[in-house]
Amino acid sequence: MADFVDLTGHPLRGKESHGLGRNCELFENVAHWAYKEVREYWSPDYKSKWQDAVVSHTEALNAQFIEPLPYSEVKSISKSIANFVIRHFSPEKFRESQAIKGRKGGLAGSLENKAKAGRISKGGGRPQSKNQQLLTAIINKKAQGLSNRGIADDLNVSASTVSKYLKLSVE
Repeated sequence: MADFVDLTGHPLRGKESHGLGRNCELFENVAHWAYKEVREYWSPDYKSKWQDAVVSHTEALNAQFIEPLPYSEVKSISKSIANFVIRHFSPEKFRESQAIKGRKGGLAGSLENKAKAGRISKGGGRPQSKNQQLLTAIINKKAQGLSNRGIADDLNVSASTVSKYLKLSVE
C-alpha cells in the first residue's frame, strides 16, 4: 500500500499533517497570516479590499496542494476568515487592546501620576529596566517628602542623578 500513497507529508508544512485535511491546513495557514496582515488594509471602507486579499492569499496557498481544493471551498474558507478577522480584530478593538497593555506598565505619561493612580505595573507586562526601577524609587521617595539629597543618600546615587530623573518624570 505504501507504494501508492504519498507519505512525504503536506506541501504547505513540509512534514506530516497528522490527519488534518486540506481544508484545516488551508484555514490554519490563512488565519495565521490574516491576523498579521489585516492592519495593512485598515482604512475607510477596507472590507472589500481585505476580503479580496484573503481570497487571493487562500488561492495561492491552495495552489500548493498536490490536489487543490475547488474554488467554492477556497472562497468559503477565505470568506469565513475575512469576516471573523473583521469582527474580532477591528482598528477600534486593536486600539482598545493596546490601551489595556499600556495601562499595565511602561513609561508613557508621568510616572508620578501613574504611581498616584496605582497604575505602575506590579509584575504584569515586561519587567522594568534598572533605569525605570530607579526612576520609580526616586518618585516614590519624593512623594514621601524627602529632599533630593536625602533621596540620593538613600539610593546611593548622586544628587544630580536624582534631579535628572525628576526632570525626566515631569516631561
